[in-house]
Amino acid sequence: MEDGGTERFGAADLTRRIAAIDPMFGTGVAHLDRVLRHDAELVAGDKALILVATTAVRDPHGLADEVHRARTLGTTATDLRAVALALYLSRGARPCRLVLDTVDIVEPGRRPAAPGNEHGAFGDPIPTEEIVAEFSRVFGTVPERIALLVEHSHDGLEAYHRMRTAVLGHGPLEPRLGELMLMAVNAAEHRSDFAAVHAGGARRAGASEAQLVEAGLCAVTTGGVAAWLSAAEAIVDTRSDARPTPTPTPTPNAR
Repeated sequence: MEDGGTERFGAADLTRRIAAIDPMFGTGVAHLDRVLRHDAELVAGDKALILVATTAVRDPHGLADEVHRARTLGTTATDLRAVALALYLSRGARPCRLVLDTVDIVEPGRRPAAPGNEHGAFGDPIPTEEIVAEFSRVFGTVPERIALLVEHSHDGLEAYHRMRTAVLGHGPLEPRLGELMLMAVNAAEHRSDFAAVHAGGARRAGASEAQLVEAGLCAVTTGGVAAWLSAAEAIVDTRSDARPTPTPTPTPNAR
């Protein structure tokens, strides 16, 4: 899926303005755009969703352009609302609300209806042991941030588990894409430590190192080259989490 005509968007106008100031810098931005706006290791639509996420967090004024661009590349309103939930998980209500409000403008009259059963608002209780086992499976141990919730707040534990599972487990976003997105968001915020958590998750979900690199470069438009430094540190630090490459089975010679 290729870029659907970026000349209508503010990002392209900025590229032209930069090129008018310094052609060398402008060609650098053009090379970055070629990575971000076209199919490569990641399809352009997936990178558009990642850019919606990083833009909502770091450059809200550019959000409408990125949402429009994502829609021209074939992403759906459901995809974009899933990005909003990922942002609530990672950065709270404000960027979630920004994305939802923008999608409602782009897709007027199509807001999902809220569930009508308030009695079931909390869902069926999830045993603590089940939640702890899931976090242990994901991280190889029970992180201290989870142990604190186990000890002091079961509602807090369920909140974390349910939101994380909805975004990175069984929601509309493929887990690999959700992890890549949150790696890019944290890189854009210059948090290599948090980015590494999601880089490792993306690797375990099947992302290649080249896909991690492209997701990390998505953070540059809102976080500058410093964002790439954070992404690169996270990528290098999680190489031990990569899935092993299967060894090809030798094919017997034909007789």
